Amino acid sequence: MPAADVKTQLLDEAQALAQARGYHGFSYGDLAAKVRITTASIHYHFPTKADMVVALARRYRAEFEAAMEATAARTADLAPRLDALVATFAAALDRDRVCLVGAFAGEFRGLPAGVQRELRKHLESGETWLERFFAEGAARGQLREGVRPAVIAKVWFSTLQGALLVARAGDASTLRKVAEGLRVLCLAPLKGRAT
Repeated sequence: MPAADVKTQLLDEAQALAQARGYHGFSYGDLAAKVRITTASIHYHFPTKADMVVALARRYRAEFEAAMEATAARTADLAPRLDALVATFAAALDRDRVCLVGAFAGEFRGLPAGVQRELRKHLESGETWLERFFAEGAARGQLREGVRPAVIAKVWFSTLQGALLVARAGDASTLRKVAEGLRVLCLAPLKGRAT
């Protein structure tokens, strides 16, 4: 198998394990068994676990940003943009996973500095995309009056992270119910309909 394919397969398996178990919940031994290579071969591609997870976090953020860019290109309306974001969280839940940020947040102080930096970048990216969506929605009259885009972006991103964790531990419908509640709090009522 070509080295690029092995590296991609390692990142794919590391992502699945990390989103299911967290940073400290998997080892190179786990990856070696999944990919059917030796741990020495993994070290060839990623000298340390931190190196691997930094690469994984960068890839994860790039995929997220590409999804948000595609959403922005598909529609200018705020509600479907928010629905698309919720769908990305729901897709993780459907596979019994959580967002990489949520998976690592509880162990954040014990993570290598490079991994911490990448997680902060992902949080900033998520909040920046949401702030853009909310600001554009406000300009279109789709955001409830008095709701500040920067604040509601933090509220949405943080709350969805928490809702995903709670939904995974209990009732899977929690994520959708929380998203519905967030929509009611921030979206302007449709003309002619009460909220």
